[in-house]
Amino acid sequence: MKKKHFLLGQLLLLIWYLTSFPSPDTALELEEESVLYVAGGSTDSAGLLIPGYWISGAWTALPSLDAGQNSFVNGMLLVS
Repeated sequence: MKKKHFLLGQLLLLIWYLTSFPSPDTALELEEESVLYVAGGSTDSAGLLIPGYWISGAWTALPSLDAGQNSFVNGMLLVS
């Protein structure tokens, strides 16, 4: 019974995820004075994922915890 509930929960989560976001070909419209912040990672010349963030399209790299391992940012807190 628990396995059925788990699978049903996963299915409902997948349906929510697929219907909550615009399609990839939908342009994001921002007001002219808006600033867009995105956290994540970018691949370097060695093929490693390095952590960083974008502010309105400008990339800012952050130091990796281990230079030989993949790293990325999975969250940001902005306070103004």
